[in-house]
Formats: sequence, structure tokens, C-alpha cells
Amino acid sequence: MPMRRQPTEPEIIPPGQEPADWRHGRPDPWAQHNVYGTHRIYVRRVGPMGFLLVAALIGLIAALIFVTIVGALFVAVPIVALVLVGLLIGGMMRRYLRR
Repeated sequence: MPMRRQPTEPEIIPPGQEPADWRHGRPDPWAQHNVYGTHRIYVRRVGPMGFLLVAALIGLIAALIFVTIVGALFVAVPIVALVLVGLLIGGMMRRYLRR
């Protein structure tokens, strides 16, 4: 049976006070360190509104893909038809011109 971690409570840091881990020289696991300083990364759970926005975005992308495919078919079908008619006419003319 896999071992489960106990949920941790968020550390509330009063304004003007540094986190306890930074004092002991341990880096903050939720911070990005670069030459310009340290930036915190905040992670939140996705709420119902965020879920609806993501679903709407996925639907919009799917609709755009569908419209693109249907548009390509509307262009490709007449082109294929013209090529087939051209081949048929060319075949008939070939027979006619050989006589």
C-alpha cells in the first residue's frame, strides 16, 4: 500500500518577516532563482469559472479545426471534380483525334 503524505498547511508569513527556511540557507522550493532576483510561483486550484474558461477554449479550438477542415473540403471537392472532368474530356478527345 503506498504511503500517503499528510496535507500540509500553508505557512502564513507576516509582512516584513522572511520565511524560516531562508534563514537556514535552504532554498524555497516554490521560488525561481535567477540573476534578477527571486520570484515566487503561486499555484491555485482551478475553480468552476476557470474550468468553464478552459472548456470554452478547447471548444473554440475544436470549432476552428472543424471549420478549417470543412473549408478545405469545399475547396478540394470542386478541384477534384474539375480534374476528373478534364481527364474524361481528355480521354474522349484522345479517342476522337486517333481516328
